[in-house]
Amino acid sequence: MISNTLLILKPDALDRGLVGEITERFILNNFHIVSMNYLIVTEQHIRQHYAPHIEAHGEEIAERILDFFVGRPVLPFIILGEDAIKRSRKLIGTSDPALSPSGTIRGDFGDDSYYQADMDKRSCRNLIHGSDSPSEFKREVKIWFPTYKIKEQ
Repeated sequence: MISNTLLILKPDALDRGLVGEITERFILNNFHIVSMNYLIVTEQHIRQHYAPHIEAHGEEIAERILDFFVGRPVLPFIILGEDAIKRSRKLIGTSDPALSPSGTIRGDFGDDSYYQADMDKRSCRNLIHGSDSPSEFKREVKIWFPTYKIKEQ
């Protein structure tokens, strides 16, 4: 089934100049970019986006996430394609770049690990976020694209 999902290129992807290489992976895999928005992240964006994660893991995690994102650029974008959430997450790879297989975005471009991030008491630099379910897509798209009209599938 054709569907949408939200992806966000994180500050480390932008810092390293990987926007073209990463977005090309989606285009080459028959996804269409339907909306894109370069912006500087606010604390409100991050607290809303990561609210479930912060609630589950506490304020120490919140501080790490805020330190990584606030005041830095990100590139949220919405893609359209067959089984968008499942297929895009397969292209992205696992959350921990060090454990992500070759051929995935995190496996090929990742240069960090959860282990190293924990040792340094910081957020893991894993390049990209992808919504993990239709309900999360709907919740997250309201944060990053407040005027975007979601078409029910």
